[in-house]
Amino acid sequence: MKILVGLEGADGAAELVKFAADLRRKERCDVTFVHFYWPPEEYARLGLRGARNPLEVDVDVVTSLEPKLRPLIDGLPGFGRVALEIEPALGSPASNLTAAAAERPYDMIVVGAHQRHGLARVLKGSVSESLVHHAARVPVVCIPIAAARAGGAPAGKAGLPRILTVLA
Repeated sequence: MKILVGLEGADGAAELVKFAADLRRKERCDVTFVHFYWPPEEYARLGLRGARNPLEVDVDVVTSLEPKLRPLIDGLPGFGRVALEIEPALGSPASNLTAAAAERPYDMIVVGAHQRHGLARVLKGSVSESLVHHAARVPVVCIPIAAARAGGAPAGKAGLPRILTVLA
């Protein structure tokens, strides 16, 4: 089984990593964690100057982000290959994940669902909802990030989520 996990960063990562680990304990799974960064924001954050191609992976940005992301997935229990990809993103997160899934044959895409409501949902939208609509022939699993924390469970301790909705 080949799984693509959209990793936003430390926020909500524990639930996604735990879900991938639980799957890998039951069956051999090759998991690719992908983190997309917005080039102008990262260039400004790092103070990077000069000619840079925002469509290509920037070594300086990856060097900055990887030490924060790698510990989240290192030592992932279970069986199979584990990879981390850090790539530039232009456009919506859902379209970037859809494009990444189209590059290689994945059996599943896993993303966090922040369950935004009200103005936050209008301003930020729903990556998981958009991804479900646009991912062709690949099942999308949306892990509720906010719900796991709202119940008082510490990050990473929520276990496999109960399936509330199945869209076929």
